[in-house]
Amino acid sequence: IGPLVLPGQYRVVLTVGGKEYSAPLTVQADPNAGSTPTAVAANVHFALALVSDINSNVKALQSAQATANASDGGAGKQQIEDRVKKSDLEGINRQLSMLLNEVVENDAAPSPTVMDAANQLRASSGKARDSLSGM
Repeated sequence: IGPLVLPGQYRVVLTVGGKEYSAPLTVQADPNAGSTPTAVAANVHFALALVSDINSNVKALQSAQATANASDGGAGKQQIEDRVKKSDLEGINRQLSMLLNEVVENDAAPSPTVMDAANQLRASSGKARDSLSGM
């Protein structure tokens, strides 16, 4: 399960065998949520940003793995695998995923503590991705 969506009007599209089917969808606010629309919006936007960070990290890891698999093997492959391990991008992604789970389970705006943790992980993610770029 990913982040929630904001209440509003949406169009759902399903493509099967080259044929497109669509239908309108109305998402209503949870009447039992004890949160304001502004807090829910902040939570959703924050969760989407975390998902984007996680996806960017996964792409960097997949690219590094593809490069390692395409290498001549031996020392070249080991060097790439060592760089991936040193980057700790997998560990950072685990932490981002735990943070995302916490955010998705809550309908309030993210706390300053959560925001600080996310900002630190985002900075670490960027550095880790940079260390893997150009392989």
